[in-house]
Amino acid sequence: MVNMFLKKRSLLFRLTAMFMAVASFSTLITLLVMSVYQINTLSNAEVRRVNSLAQILAPNVTASLIFNDKEAIHELIEPLAYQDSVVMVSVIDHQGDVFTSIDIAESAARLDNQALTKTETSLEAHDSHYGSLIIYTDDSSVRKHVSFYLMFLGAIFITIIVFGFFLSLFASKRFIYPILRLAAVVKKVTHSHDYSIRATYSSFDEIGDLTKGFNSMLETISLRDNLLESTVQQRTGELEKANIELRDQAYKDSLSGLPNRRYIYELINDVSKNVKPHTFTLLFLDLDGFKEVNDTLGHDYGDLLIVDAAKRIQAIINKGDTLARLGGDEFTIFLRDVAEPSVIESIANRIRYEFNKPFLIRDESVHITASIGASSYPECGQSAEEIMKKADLAMYEAKSSGRNCYRFFHTSMLEKLEAKKLVISDLRQALKNDELELFYQPIYNIETRKIDKAEALIRWHHPEKGVISPQDFIPIAEENGLIVELGNWVLQNAIANVQAFRQSLCPNFCVNINVSAAQLKPEDNWIPEFIRILDDANLGANAIAIEITETALMTDRKKVVEDLRLLKEKGVEIAIDDFGVGYSSLSYLQQLKIDIIKIDKSFVQQLGIDSAGTTLCNTIVQMAKNLNIKVVAEGIEDEAQLQMLTEFGCHFGQGYFIAKPAQAKKFETFFHAFKPAHIASKTALKGEVLL
Repeated sequence: MVNMFLKKRSLLFRLTAMFMAVASFSTLITLLVMSVYQINTLSNAEVRRVNSLAQILAPNVTASLIFNDKEAIHELIEPLAYQDSVVMVSVIDHQGDVFTSIDIAESAARLDNQALTKTETSLEAHDSHYGSLIIYTDDSSVRKHVSFYLMFLGAIFITIIVFGFFLSLFASKRFIYPILRLAAVVKKVTHSHDYSIRATYSSFDEIGDLTKGFNSMLETISLRDNLLESTVQQRTGELEKANIELRDQAYKDSLSGLPNRRYIYELINDVSKNVKPHTFTLLFLDLDGFKEVNDTLGHDYGDLLIVDAAKRIQAIINKGDTLARLGGDEFTIFLRDVAEPSVIESIANRIRYEFNKPFLIRDESVHITASIGASSYPECGQSAEEIMKKADLAMYEAKSSGRNCYRFFHTSMLEKLEAKKLVISDLRQALKNDELELFYQPIYNIETRKIDKAEALIRWHHPEKGVISPQDFIPIAEENGLIVELGNWVLQNAIANVQAFRQSLCPNFCVNINVSAAQLKPEDNWIPEFIRILDDANLGANAIAIEITETALMTDRKKVVEDLRLLKEKGVEIAIDDFGVGYSSLSYLQQLKIDIIKIDKSFVQQLGIDSAGTTLCNTIVQMAKNLNIKVVAEGIEDEAQLQMLTEFGCHFGQGYFIAKPAQAKKFETFFHAFKPAHIASKTALKGEVLL
């Protein structure tokens, strides 16, 4: 407080001194100018006065000088001696000599010590010059007046200084103090940021208006600050909400509300990189048959099934465990502090048991199962990538083992994966190096007892491993997308062979080729390419038939129906391979107008052994005949099977009893040597000698 008071007093003194200095300087300048002006005015007035006196005396002095009357001249100029500023008066004749003069005794000393002003008046009469009247004056009269004037101005200066001092004190108290108080409030507000502080005012002049304006500004700032704070709080809340939503989008699955792949990935990394990491197990779960639900009932049902499946799993696992959806029909379960194989298997089996129960989706009973793979930390790896990869491998092993089962990761799965990669690499080289070849197995026409069809079967002549069966590489090619390139190779070579067969064997000979479900994917654009190759070959109708499995019909049914109809318009027969083992549906047969169905060999081999199998084969044949569809029985291995199929009215037979698959040249040899009588001979029927 003392410091503030001293600062205020110091500022007041500085302002008063400044005001007094300005006032004093201004007054001094004014007095100086006025003094100089007054001196000049008095000096000029004195000169004019002396000139006037000389002009008055000049006529009389001239007359006295003409008459040489010194006494008269002396009487005339003697009164000048009584003038304060006149020092000497002289009359000079026309020859330049002093005719007479008057010296003022008390002024004699001034003649030598001071500068005198000389006023000379010519004495003339009738245009004749008779002499001059000279008057010497000093500045004593001027100085007398100036001294009085300066004393007067000094009194005025002192009066002004005193008045200015008191006026500055009044002005300081009246104007400076309010400004200083206002400045103190400004400083306090600046340092405290408290906009509720207000400046006091007691006047209604400009300072009061300034104080009011300042308080009004503080009020505005306070309101704006409050509004800004409220807005910031609102925006902060909105930002937090947006961050939560973004986190949900980043770490949650939108359909099920479960954590997603990113969340489980970071969770695994956090736990595994902890200073004291915990053991845990990761389960990968895939829904068997989910795609069929989507294709048959629609994606709405599939979405509801995902949600219900998540609820069933959530009800089984512990609260400390985490269930996440990786996408599609795949889930992963993070089992914290679980690594015991028996415990893991128990949890997996409980999930499988629950999934064996039907799901009720919109009054529809839906049946699916679960294939489960597992890997544990740190046994199966140290990183999230490694652990998830191995759980995924174990799940695919469960899928390959027939679905609806559980597998724990084993190093042999990696070995199998590496073996698959090697097969794919070798198969790509095989396509480039002509290591592939088509074998042909005859399809026997039971009604005509002739052979006018054959199925093209691919074989791989590996340079090191020898002949590799298609069962060993076709599934791998389907998994890795190589099946499309492989299928195109089969088609082009089959077309080349059927052209030769039609010329050398039979004009209407037909070759069946197998088409994978993977080839019918819309994005692979295989059907248009197939049609283009057929058009370029210009084979005619029924030269090529395609065999597809019932599973292939489940992929995008509408698209498959449209594509297969395009093939039929090009004269391509459609055959359903392995009929009876897939998801059989008579609606497919009607929609696609199937030409041929091929009874799976598992049913044919039961003929004469199992009554149910015999009845099933007979039923399939009769149903097909009623639908005007031809039937091929696969896998005929003995005469009894062929005889029973003939009695059922089956159209075609295929199997080792007829002939084994053979290379194109050997097939042609077999065809030319074949006679219906060969079927009657058991030895000949086996066809081994001919091949």
